Amino acid sequence: MWDTQHAVLFSQSLCMNAAELKLCLPWDSTLWEAETAEEWHSASLTHQSPPSYLSILKSYINPDTEPRPQNLNEFSRVLMLHGLMSVAWDLNRRDQTSLGLAISPSNQSWQSRISRSYDAWSSDFTAYTTSTLTSLSSDPTAKSLFQQFITANLAIYHAAHIILHVEIIDLQIYAGASHIIGRPVSKTDRERSRQRIERWANAKDGQMSAAKAMSHAAQILRDGIRKLDNWDAGDMFHYPWCLYLATLTCWTFQTATIKTIDTGTDARIDGGGAESANDEDADWDSKAEMNALVSAMARAKVEDMWMVVGRYRTGDLPRVMVKVLGAVRWAVVQEGMVVLRGLVGRSELR
Repeated sequence: MWDTQHAVLFSQSLCMNAAELKLCLPWDSTLWEAETAEEWHSASLTHQSPPSYLSILKSYINPDTEPRPQNLNEFSRVLMLHGLMSVAWDLNRRDQTSLGLAISPSNQSWQSRISRSYDAWSSDFTAYTTSTLTSLSSDPTAKSLFQQFITANLAIYHAAHIILHVEIIDLQIYAGASHIIGRPVSKTDRERSRQRIERWANAKDGQMSAAKAMSHAAQILRDGIRKLDNWDAGDMFHYPWCLYLATLTCWTFQTATIKTIDTGTDARIDGGGAESANDEDADWDSKAEMNALVSAMARAKVEDMWMVVGRYRTGDLPRVMVKVLGAVRWAVVQEGMVVLRGLVGRSELR
């Protein structure tokens, strides 16, 4: 799971392929956490042996033809998502190393198939978590902790979708990152990423890649606003990075889209206007503007996503995220904070 997150969320190398995991899925927590032999034996009488990892992964890779089990526990469900992400990473790497010789099936791309697999996983995960939340209604503490678990793992799901539609290294470079995982960004890198991102943001073709990425980024942010207390996802350490990627995706889409210039709405792109009599008023104004932007993006249909561009200030989203992520003591997130502060400054100069 961590190896897959490292590879997919940070564009690094995968050390262990999903196809190598010829193991069974984890047992339920009641069996795993049994404190005595008698307690374990009693619980084992009502539990079936878990299925193999690869058999369930195959059912999600082919969701239209393979029956999917509905009795997986929460940890197994999370592992299934990471298995799909591992497959996506491998297919993407094959594309990158094929020198343009790879031939995709004429009826669909691998990205489309993986996207359907992700959505099948999301449908099952949501059904499971909705049922579990209902059973926890009498225990507010347990319900709150489970909501953190849901939000953090749906953030990975949405981030995985974003990564299907855009290279996150290009997002970071376009946003002004000077280093990517320790490697300095050259002028050539910056120009190449600028060209890629501007093509991506303005390509309103049948794939709708930019709009789809934008939609999933907005879902990450809206879930954080609606379902968490002060963006607190507990000990889900990957969550701040997902927030960072979502922020970059939304800011980049808003900034790089040519329609913003064509419609003459550049005044709304201005990051200024959030200054008020005091910091508290300024914070409230920035949050209100950010919430309006996120809500508009999350509600918009994919084909209408460009209509949101230019209606809200772009500087407020990174401004709020700088404060949200400021307490995270993870070096990679701190590097991201430098980028976000730069976005705020660039917006204010418009």
